[in-house]
Amino acid sequence: MPLPLPISPKDLIEQIIDPALDLLPSEMGAVKAVVLVAAIAIQESGLRTRQQVGGPAHGLWQSEIETVQELMLNPATASFVKALCVKRGVPFQARAIFNYLLVDDILAAALARLDLWANPKSLPDAHDAKAGWDYYDETWRPGQPDRSRW
Repeated sequence: MPLPLPISPKDLIEQIIDPALDLLPSEMGAVKAVVLVAAIAIQESGLRTRQQVGGPAHGLWQSEIETVQELMLNPATASFVKALCVKRGVPFQARAIFNYLLVDDILAAALARLDLWANPKSLPDAHDAKAGWDYYDETWRPGQPDRSRW
């Protein structure tokens, strides 16, 4: 059962992101990953909605089905997505995973981290807001980003 929304950044990290990173290899759990994954959720959903208003995206990270498909096919992430599906009880099918993002915040957070993992560039320093923004913009390809929320 997902947490009722809106949630605080503290709850996002403690109850969603940290447990999600526990499902992935330890090298994916660096502080800079936690900061960037949290910042993206705040940017994308404001921690208020799991269904994009007027759009197709799902989850606190507002992922689209194409992103799920890319992660399933990318050699750098495919095996991790398969393992997550087993751990979270989700069929390894793009539509099923995509729909679960509406009810499984931990899965959504883990996929968000994998989306960052798929970027061959190193994660930016947690204290470098400009580099974090640039990395987010390049990786997420947001439709209507709002730098004032970063």
